This record gives sequence, structure tokens and C-alpha cells, in this order.
Amino acid sequence: MAVASAAKQQEQQPEQPAEIKVEKFDLGAMLQMGSWLIGRLAERWPHCSTAAYGTKLRQWAGDNSLFFVRTSNGAALAAVSTELMEPAPTVRLLFLFLLDRGQESHATRLIRATEQWAQGHRASRLIIDPASCDISPGRLKTLIRADLVSTLVRTVEPLVHAG
Repeated sequence: MAVASAAKQQEQQPEQPAEIKVEKFDLGAMLQMGSWLIGRLAERWPHCSTAAYGTKLRQWAGDNSLFFVRTSNGAALAAVSTELMEPAPTVRLLFLFLLDRGQESHATRLIRATEQWAQGHRASRLIIDPASCDISPGRLKTLIRADLVSTLVRTVEPLVHAG
């Protein structure tokens, strides 16, 4: 009778969502997600060839100064830098791409992991470029509870030599 009662209680409890694991982007991830990620990188930054992105993935995965991680539904790359006039390092999330953009919980988990990594570097700021993220700027602001600061960007035209 106690076994039946325990089984009935277990049936009544709502199923807990599976924990989203954040893992280092490694060789296994390259085999599993590499083609998709190379396509997304080429879409966002078309100036590099797919072969160049394949090389970059291997470099990023082996570079301990970068934070290159994934979940089952996405990947993110962050880098830490020291700005000349800033009192502490800054972490820049270079990209955050999702296989299924409807699963924002994976983006949130990747951002939280990046924040923890930034804290380990004693960074004072985490900068995210919305153009390199699969979450809209407004939704991103809500997810990370951040100040939305505009950065002015001007494209510099190359010099043309007369003559």
C-alpha cells in the first residue's frame, strides 16, 4: 500500500525541466555542431571563408584565454580584455547563437556561465553586441537585467591612393 501511495504522489508531481548543462566547446562539439556554427558565423561575418571558420573553431576551442562553451541548443564565445582607461577588465560576448531560437533558456544559461567566468577574471563589465546574439536587444536587456547603452559605430572608409 505504501508503494502504491508513493507511486501516486510521484505521478502527481509536475516533471522538473532538465538542467541545461554548459560545456566547453571541444572536438565532440565540433563534430556535433561545427557545420551549423560555421554556417551561422559565415552568415554574421561573411568576410571569412567556411574553411577559415573551421580553423578558427579549432583555435578557439584550444585557447584557454577564451570562454568557448555550448549547450545542447547553442554556443557562445567570450573574450576578456583590458581597456586602457578602465579600472578593471572587460568581457565581451563575441557571439551567442541558438539552434532553436525559441529556447531562450539556453541563451540565459550561456550568459549566466559567461558572467561567472567574467567574475573569475574580476571584470567590471560584460558587453554583448545584440547583432551577434540570437536574442532581441529588448529581450536581452530583460534577461540579463542590464543597462542598455548605445555605442556609436562609424565605418571607416579605406584610403584611396591617387595616382
